[in-house]
Amino acid sequence: MTKKTTAPASKLSRQKSKPVAKVSPPMDFPVWMPIIIFALATFIFFWQQLSGGSFFWEDFAEFVYPTQNFAAKAFANGILPFWNPYTFVGMPFIADLQVGFFYPFNRLLSLFISDGQLSVWAAQFIIILHFFIAQLNLYLLARHLRISSIGSILAAISYSFSLILVCHAIHPMIIYHLAWFPVVFMFIHKAIAGGEIKAGNYKSAIYAGLILGMSLLSGHPQTTLYEFFFLGVFVLWFLIAGLRKGELGGGKILRFIAVAAIPFIIAVGIFSIQLLPSQELAGQSQREELSFEKAAEGSMQFKQVFSAVVPKVFGFVDGENLSRSTYYLKFGRQFQSHFYWETSYYFGIVALLIGIFGILLKIRTRMGAFLFAMTMAGFFFSLGSNGFLFPLLFELPLFGSFRNPAKMMFFLVLAFSLFAGFGFDGLWQKLKDKTVLIKLLIITAIALLMAFLVASGTILDSFETPARIVDETASYGSTAVLFIIAVILTAALINRGMFKPLLGGSILIALAFIDLNMAGSSFNSSPNDPAKQYQISKEIENAFIAKVPGENFRVLSRIYNPPYMALSRNQGLFTNIFLVGGYNPLILKRIRPPLESFDDLHNIWNVKYEIRAEQGRQPQFYERTTRYGHAWMVYDAVVTDENRVEDLIKQNKHDLTATVILEEQPDLVLQKPAEVNYSPEIKCTDYSINSFEYEVSTKYNGVLCFSEIWYPAWQVYIDGRPAKLLRADYSFRAVAVPSGSHKIEMKYESRKFNTGMYVTLFTLALSIAGWFIAKKME
Repeated sequence: MTKKTTAPASKLSRQKSKPVAKVSPPMDFPVWMPIIIFALATFIFFWQQLSGGSFFWEDFAEFVYPTQNFAAKAFANGILPFWNPYTFVGMPFIADLQVGFFYPFNRLLSLFISDGQLSVWAAQFIIILHFFIAQLNLYLLARHLRISSIGSILAAISYSFSLILVCHAIHPMIIYHLAWFPVVFMFIHKAIAGGEIKAGNYKSAIYAGLILGMSLLSGHPQTTLYEFFFLGVFVLWFLIAGLRKGELGGGKILRFIAVAAIPFIIAVGIFSIQLLPSQELAGQSQREELSFEKAAEGSMQFKQVFSAVVPKVFGFVDGENLSRSTYYLKFGRQFQSHFYWETSYYFGIVALLIGIFGILLKIRTRMGAFLFAMTMAGFFFSLGSNGFLFPLLFELPLFGSFRNPAKMMFFLVLAFSLFAGFGFDGLWQKLKDKTVLIKLLIITAIALLMAFLVASGTILDSFETPARIVDETASYGSTAVLFIIAVILTAALINRGMFKPLLGGSILIALAFIDLNMAGSSFNSSPNDPAKQYQISKEIENAFIAKVPGENFRVLSRIYNPPYMALSRNQGLFTNIFLVGGYNPLILKRIRPPLESFDDLHNIWNVKYEIRAEQGRQPQFYERTTRYGHAWMVYDAVVTDENRVEDLIKQNKHDLTATVILEEQPDLVLQKPAEVNYSPEIKCTDYSINSFEYEVSTKYNGVLCFSEIWYPAWQVYIDGRPAKLLRADYSFRAVAVPSGSHKIEMKYESRKFNTGMYVTLFTLALSIAGWFIAKKME
């Protein structure tokens, strides 16, 4: 009887398996190496700004720099600037969300006040610093997701210098949100991943909440909404996946929900110091209900997918030389250059090609499927009225409150950057795998086809490219072809083992950076120094800066027919000139009483100097002598409700120097003076941005009116005792004053701010305590 022998299972396994090429993984870099790489990349990309050769422009010069100058100067003097009296006849300042007063990096600017003004270099440096922070945070996220060091650097470069970030350097509040978002995502993933909730999960949740809350303070509500949507879907995605896999049985689901809720609760609590005052301001502001058509403004067009391969296929806007700008894409049959930066999203040929390969590798994983889903969500939402997702979400609360839906493209940019990291690792992990080359060739063929259609000019006719830039646009397509070939060759050589991962990855990183630098570096390179924009002559300073408290008046420096602007729109924030106009996304509802006569309007606005264009003459300033002054006393009142006050003023039946129109009864009975042309004594004894004081002596009960915009956070005191603040003549503040000599004090004391401050402090204290408890439980 023959005895059979059986080979050991391990031996059979070795006999059946195919030879596998030896994989040599890239080295894990020490912490200092990516920091140096990111610092160097940031320095090169923004060299012109850091060396003082060029400057950020557009909204940075018109809004960001003057507001941060005002904030930094006030804070350096130990003042919280609750009120801005220098634009739009006065409006809240700290409550303005986009000022981002409590964002810690904004407050560092107070260290850079020189000769009475904020350094432009410092203001730009804080923004540029966040491109370094974005790289570092994306790198940490990628490493957390087990992407190799070099793959993580590739992902970080692709994300941080993508055009959706670079083109919003002029809107730094968006940059600040997106710079911190990757690390918030990382900590939330740490908090909820793995099924079993331990003490470390709670610590990660606290970190996520603190960082998210800090980033919200930078002040961009649209990005805030999109971030919360992304993170909310992420938590829900992992919750459903955990339930399906049986990972959250028993009490685990409750612990999961608790730890997932912590970041959102902490973030809102931290944000409360800004949120509550901003909600108060929103209720008093001109916030029109956006129609679907208005909200869909800036919807990305489907043909802009070509921008993923050829970033300048529809032209570009060049901050260095605006006359060179060639952007020609029309939105709603109209050309508006700002849609260039509102819809730009290019993240580089490397991240596109290697990222698509990464999708193919990771789409069946939990994280890969989620990132792909959010890529699709970001893209289809960004199509706005040209897609299906925006009309659906428009019906939900808040989603219809903002224009330019293409801002959600950061979902796609973030996901593709991470997929590029995964894809790079797949190149060397699947060494000499023929299926890798097949996939890469298919991906490359599609990208090359798109690039060739542009390079040959074949598709430019359908894009209605102007004839004068057809050759230039075609050259951009040719450049894309070269980058595609370089990327695919490098990727193939890595996969075939002819390039070590370190060498091949370094080449891909260099290609990604060069590509993105060519695409976006010129956008932020204006030759115009914003500080010089706000320089005015000593003669204008002496004439237009009111010497408070002795005198107080406003200046009207802009006319619309013919269009002429004598001073920069936010000049007042820079040089303390009380202006009627300004530039701000938010304007209070009632800054302009419905007076038919411009002369009457300028009188009640206390305008001493106004720009006018007399017939046949150049515009020039004229002094006005009929203004009411900063304060005046009246002894007659007409009381009506807020729904009728506008119509009553339009009727123009009342002399507002003698009669005040109120919306509630004063606390005392007014007395008509026995003397003809009676004039009480009214003297301003102190004036600052948050308060002012008057000494008043009157023989009769009257109403003291101020040429100051009414706002609910203002409180008034008579001889140190609280009094009722009245809304007068549709727009202004007033107080009923009894006969006699009195001290009138007007102070900005926001109850909303105080409540928000206490909530923020309580949240911070609770977070610190929670961290120590979690630490002790480990």
